[in-house]
Amino acid sequence: MEFKQIQCFVAAAETLNFTTAAERMYLSQPSLSRHIQNLEDELGLQLFIRDRKHVTLTPSGLHLLPVAREICAASARFLVSAKNLLEGDRGFLKVGYQGSARVVLSPILDRFFKHYPNVQVSVEELGARQLIQHLSTGGLDLGIAYSLIREGSPYSGELLSRTIFVDQMALFLGKGALQGYIAGGQELRLRDFSRETFLQISRIENPSYFELLQTLYRQRNFYPANLMETNRLETLMTLVQLEHGVSLLPEKATLAYHPDACCVSLADIRVPMPIEAMWRPQNTNPCLALFRGFFPSGAHSRER
Repeated sequence: MEFKQIQCFVAAAETLNFTTAAERMYLSQPSLSRHIQNLEDELGLQLFIRDRKHVTLTPSGLHLLPVAREICAASARFLVSAKNLLEGDRGFLKVGYQGSARVVLSPILDRFFKHYPNVQVSVEELGARQLIQHLSTGGLDLGIAYSLIREGSPYSGELLSRTIFVDQMALFLGKGALQGYIAGGQELRLRDFSRETFLQISRIENPSYFELLQTLYRQRNFYPANLMETNRLETLMTLVQLEHGVSLLPEKATLAYHPDACCVSLADIRVPMPIEAMWRPQNTNPCLALFRGFFPSGAHSRER
């Protein structure tokens, strides 16, 4: 049985005129009649009563017509779904993000959902190491993170990236400690905090950022009184706000989710911190191409 036979049956049943049905199907009348005859032969059922003046459906034809219509409708839905998948209007996208980089993700998601409400997007917060691993192995379509984690990973050459935001490094500290440091009104430098405990995301969790901070310390001949490592930013910020230490972090991204946190810019710390979107060049998911179209444009938006 061929799908064309079912289409011809529906056309003839709805028009009750083989000539009109043939025109609707862009077939000759003999060709349409042959399709219907072959269908009747395969089913072992007569579907039409035909004479020179009239065409009517048999009881079998009347019974099968709703089923045949549903088959045609399902075929049309199948083709539309396939077209939508091809163009990215429907589908599934897996996005991972570094917790401290989420400040740029929410507005992108909001704009994307307004234009493509039928695309399912899975969004997962991951540590720097996990994010790069999932991205490089195809577990994610897209990653949003600071450029440091890509540049410091063994998978750097396997990924394309676009800078979508540039943050600046600042020193975060408790409110009471802040008042003490700014009371003098002088410009603050890293060495002014030499007696503080410096809190950092652990070397294991984010080795690139850990090494960046160590480099900054060495370049400024600075050695913190104490170093304390944590695995999660939430834990680190809790310790900062309880005045158990200070921490060098990206300013805007941190303040976006910890608006009550206190920070100061240091005269000798001027470190831009780009946030990137990253993906594998082999990824052919059409939804990924659509999503990338919602990245902010401007001087900091570039692929490499």
